[in-house]
Amino acid sequence: MAATKYQKGRVKEYWLMHREKALGRIAFRTAGSHSNYDVISIDHKTKQIFLIQSKRTENMPMDYIKPALKKKLIKDNEYIEGDYKVIFKAE
Repeated sequence: MAATKYQKGRVKEYWLMHREKALGRIAFRTAGSHSNYDVISIDHKTKQIFLIQSKRTENMPMDYIKPALKKKLIKDNEYIEGDYKVIFKAE
């Protein structure tokens, strides 16, 4: 049976998450949240947080995003750029 679009997307999200973890980052999926970001990755060494939108492109490497789409994603999310304070909570 052929994989659905959801299944293909999920495979790529897991691929991205494992790639980020292989780079030594904390990474997790935001599965089912319908948020703007599919994978969130935190690099404790560089103090960077990566908000990753997964896009599946047929016949292209897993980490390829069309240049026009990449530019749009960056522009649409410019408002997030900046310094943030990290707050740890237990509830």
